[in-house]
Amino acid sequence: MMATFIDYRELNNPGRKTRIWEIEAKAGGFLGRVQWHAHWRCYAFFPARDTLFEETCLQEISDFLRGARIGHKAEL
Repeated sequence: MMATFIDYRELNNPGRKTRIWEIEAKAGGFLGRVQWHAHWRCYAFFPARDTLFEETCLQEISDFLRGARIGHKAEL
């Protein structure tokens, strides 16, 4: 699915077991990161300070998290 307002960019993480993505607004601006949260044992969104999200952006991030989780389980 193509995101309406946001872009995802995977960071190069040599030596890590899990992946990290930076999320940016298509209009410009860093929104946060998606990375593994060990305590919850899943990928989570870590928003940047003073960011604001509406329903569509939150749904797109949620869909991305779901895909990351499914992809991670498939790699195990």
